Amino acid sequence: CPLTAPNKNSTRPYDVARALNGGCHGLSKKYMHWQEELIVGGTTKNGSGRLLSAQALQTMFQLMTPKQMYEHFKGYEHVSHINWNEDKAAAILEAWQRRYSEAVQHSVALNSTQKVLSFTTTTLEDILKSFSDVSVIRVASGYLLMLAYACLTMLRWDCAKSQGV
Repeated sequence: CPLTAPNKNSTRPYDVARALNGGCHGLSKKYMHWQEELIVGGTTKNGSGRLLSAQALQTMFQLMTPKQMYEHFKGYEHVSHINWNEDKAAAILEAWQRRYSEAVQHSVALNSTQKVLSFTTTTLEDILKSFSDVSVIRVASGYLLMLAYACLTMLRWDCAKSQGV
């Protein structure tokens, strides 16, 4: 349990439903408020509208951009020997996101009824890359199917009747 956790020295479990009831504030309490509907789903409430349970919980956190990470660490001695640049910062962030996704997948027991999903910008980039890869065989197959369809429809079409005669 982190030192800053509200239940650090308590023997009672933390009332998460009470903390999330009505949403919660982000880092800047004055400007950021996360609505309850954006955090939890499949909620059950009592008669007064107090959150009792939820079937889904969404957690999100923001990482630095590669440029921000490069700027932050560029003066540090522990990166000076690796020719520190934005590309290396981007590679580190990508590797971290991939390891995070793996850790999330392995965090739930195989026989658990819980379903835990992680989504990162690296995951999105992988999905977009897989859909943007052009397969010559698929394109050629589609073109041949279209050509066959056009030939079949032209064979069934009576040209004499098309002129209105």
